[in-house]
Amino acid sequence: PPQDTPASIKQRAEAGDAEAQNKLGMMYALGMGVKRDYVEAAKWFRRAADQGNPDAEMKVAMMYDTGYGVQRDAKAAMTWYSKAAEHGNADAQLRVGLMYELGQGVPQNIATAVQFYTKAAEKNRTDAYMRLGNIYETGRGNVAKNLRRAAECYSKAAEIGSSEAEYKLGHMYEEGLGVAKNTEQAVAWY
Repeated sequence: PPQDTPASIKQRAEAGDAEAQNKLGMMYALGMGVKRDYVEAAKWFRRAADQGNPDAEMKVAMMYDTGYGVQRDAKAAMTWYSKAAEHGNADAQLRVGLMYELGQGVPQNIATAVQFYTKAAEKNRTDAYMRLGNIYETGRGNVAKNLRRAAECYSKAAEIGSSEAEYKLGHMYEEGLGVAKNTEQAVAWY
């Protein structure tokens, strides 16, 4: 197949190809083969997102979240993050969880945040496991403290390679928080 050129990508994008629209948006966002133009990037991302392209939905959300190419708008960001999350985008699931946890663009709801973090964690996102572990460790909002569950989350994150989770798990074994007190395990995780 012939190599994509800015002209061929633009031609496909103008013909309605969502992948090409998303790619053209990236080209404008990064200044690859075209002059960097965030407004133009937002336009092409939006066209692809309107066709249900999850990657483009995430990019539109990020643009509303940051104000690049569009006016900053937390509610619009949440709308697009939610669409991408519904399409299985782990980054979007994590971001929707964070927005619910912090009350950005939506009323704060820790239980809903946990639902979205859980979806992202199922895709082995260490940051999602860490957020879940923290919520269960401290018990916040409408989610009860559950040290056993916190240790499970930290353990999953540690298994994936999070040094922060390894430290947290070491502390939990040292103090017997949610797990049986075990100095050897504490030392191993530390």
